[in-house]
Amino acid sequence: MNNYPNPIIGYVPHDIQHNIIGPSGSNIDPCFRTTQRACRAAEKYGRQDDFFEAGELFLEGIFNVVVWDEGDIMLDGQSAKRFIKACKKRGLTPSKSHAKKINIFNKEARYSSRRLLGDINHNRAILLAEP
Repeated sequence: MNNYPNPIIGYVPHDIQHNIIGPSGSNIDPCFRTTQRACRAAEKYGRQDDFFEAGELFLEGIFNVVVWDEGDIMLDGQSAKRFIKACKKRGLTPSKSHAKKINIFNKEARYSSRRLLGDINHNRAILLAEP
């Protein structure tokens, strides 16, 4: 077991089968700073009947999607800032240009964790070098 920090970055709306609820007709996996925002997002997407719970999304969970599976998670402003801070604490080098564009008051999941992480191959190498 490693001793690296794995903080909660935010919360994702889940259905009963623990699939992430995103906007209908899209492949977007949204993440929000609070459980209430995740719940409201399911309502906004017209999927309130599918909503089961707001599940925690940890830093490692984002890495699993972005670094290892080559997917993406869309973050609201506060979870995006939290993601950048957690990446730096892990010794990764997120994209400074994308990080500067984050508005912490934005409650919509509009910040790509993939873009925020920046050079995926470089950061993957850092993660692989961890003991």
